[in-house]
Amino acid sequence: MLPAQVVLQLAMQFPVLVVWVVFPLLVMLWVLLRAIQRMVVLAHLFLSVLAYYLEGNMCQRLPSVVVVRG
Repeated sequence: MLPAQVVLQLAMQFPVLVVWVVFPLLVMLWVLLRAIQRMVVLAHLFLSVLAYYLEGNMCQRLPSVVVVRG
């Protein structure tokens, strides 16, 4: 692995190298962040549906319990 100063000096000498190296890394980072965001949304959806199911099941089995939403 090259030290940061060497990489910076090479980038200053070859600006095209910056485009060919940095841009694909940024795209890869963007794709990874989108995948993580999608997993978070799916997990939130799953937990919301599970909570709705449990609330309905509790209301059927324990009619004396009042569920307060909010």
